[in-house]
Amino acid sequence: MYMADKTKITLNLDKSIVERIRAELSGGETLSGVVEKSLANISRGLFLDRVASALTLKQVVLSSREILATRGRGLKAEDVVREIRDKA
Repeated sequence: MYMADKTKITLNLDKSIVERIRAELSGGETLSGVVEKSLANISRGLFLDRVASALTLKQVVLSSREILATRGRGLKAEDVVREIRDKA
């Protein structure tokens, strides 16, 4: 992650939640880092919600299995690349 201007904030969190998160942290990870990553994910989600709404797109959460099952079977990339190379 790039270094950006940081803002110091104070949070009041449930003690048991903080203890569980700290117990799961691996070396070098900090609670501040976990909170920052979580807020960044929320921010991205809110941005995507606004984009989807503006484009009137339906949002659906799919598992990786569902994605693979519904993914279209189209052109193979290697065939497309070969065709482009042959034309050049």
